[in-house]
This record gives sequence, structure tokens and C-alpha cells, in this order.
Amino acid sequence: MFPYAKRNYSRNNYKAHILYADYKTDNYIDAKMFNYSQNGMYFEIARDLKPGTDIYIEMVNYLPDEPGPEAYKAYKANVRWRRKTQKQGALRYGIGIEYLYKSHIVFADKIYKITCSCDLCGANKPSREICKEDDCVCLCHNCYRYLNALPDGTTKANIKRILVGNVI
Repeated sequence: MFPYAKRNYSRNNYKAHILYADYKTDNYIDAKMFNYSQNGMYFEIARDLKPGTDIYIEMVNYLPDEPGPEAYKAYKANVRWRRKTQKQGALRYGIGIEYLYKSHIVFADKIYKITCSCDLCGANKPSREICKEDDCVCLCHNCYRYLNALPDGTTKANIKRILVGNVI
């Protein structure tokens, strides 16, 4: 069974033109997105991206007042899986990504110089190494993965409540 068959959120069919770039570069390449979910998307490209690779996604059609993936201008994401696919006689790669960070601005070099602290462990990290949860919680990559790996339940809910500041 493919790893993309085990999904936490349902996929929504949605075709859109996107741009992607390797982490820490501004060399954006055209791609076509075919579906998305609350925590990721699927797109196809001409080159291979290995699982575990961090990338940037820029939405060509930015629609901040609309639902869907184009509600954000840019994403920092992690490649979760990839597969080879044949389209019109050409080898292509289907890429499944998980969002690490959503933004209403395009990522630029100056984002590397800004530092933030992790709300869970307190480590001071460059902003490119901080993930933001939807409820405005800033976490380093280790804490983000730790928190998302916890099973849904009281412990995870309490940690999130404390991080947000809602302890009542």
C-alpha cells in the first residue's frame, strides 16, 4: 500500500497552477496542483523530489478571501511521498506534501535573518525553522513533529490550550 493512502484529512479535487522552489532558494519552477487537504496537497512536476525534502510553494492565483489553497500566497512544506507517473509519453512525478507553514506573503531571503522562539521548548531559531499552527502557535520543527505525532486526546488538547494561553 502507498503511504499516501493513509490520510488524516480527505482530499479535495482542485486544479491550480503553482510554483515550487527548493528550500533556501528562490528558483521557482512551474507545477500543476491536482488536489489538496487541510494539511497538504498533491502536484505533478518533471523532476524527482525525495521524501523529507523541504520546499516552498507559491500560489499563482492568490485569493485571500476565498476558501481553498489559494487563500494563502505561499507555503513551506515537506515532501511526504512521491511516485512516478506517465503523462503524454513523458515521465513525471506525483508529489504529496505536508504543510509546515502558511503565509500571506512570498518567502524572501530576509525571512532567514528573523529569529523566533519556539512556544513549546523556548529555543530561539531562525524564522525559516519555525512552523506556525493555525491557532498562532509557533513551534520549532522538532516540537511541531512531536505535537502532531501525539494521538488526539486530552494530553494533546491540553498542550495546545496551554500554548495558546487558554488554560481556563
